[in-house]
Amino acid sequence: MKRMLAKLFLRLTGWKAEGGKPVESKFVLIAAPHTSNWDLAYLLAFSAIYDVRVSWMGKHTLFRAPMGSVMRALGGIPVRRERRTNMVDAMAAEFARRDRLALVVPTEGTRGYTAHWKSGFYHIASKAGVPIVMGFLDYRRRRAQCRTYSRSGRRPGRALTRRSVVASRPPRRPRRSARASR
Repeated sequence: MKRMLAKLFLRLTGWKAEGGKPVESKFVLIAAPHTSNWDLAYLLAFSAIYDVRVSWMGKHTLFRAPMGSVMRALGGIPVRRERRTNMVDAMAAEFARRDRLALVVPTEGTRGYTAHWKSGFYHIASKAGVPIVMGFLDYRRRRAQCRTYSRSGRRPGRALTRRSVVASRPPRRPRRSARASR
């Protein structure tokens, strides 16, 4: 039922997937660029299509009543950015505890433009010993795609270095200026 609703949603909105689903049972999926409130809806739809149960990190204010329990049921993990919690160790321990885990981390940490990605996703993947899968949404073409990077040559994908992941960052969609929208 969930998969059927996801297919209907994607068909109605004109979105398609390119490439296949990640083959790994545990991975950190970096979501880039995170520019829209619709990113979560598309993430959940594509994860239903690929039959991958995702856990995603989000700003703690998304988890307030009345939607908090819904967000947690959808796989949400609240993050309080203003507090210094040891999120890297907590997430690495969660990878050790589970047989399957797809953890989605927005690289910018915000929907606004940032010149640099935050590095938490890299540290979580390194500490947990899991590959990084880069997922991105191309709003211009209405396509979603994933690319896998591994920590060593034993896993599929290219070797994982922070530079290789950042270098393959998909281009940002251009912002419309205030004058162009008039």
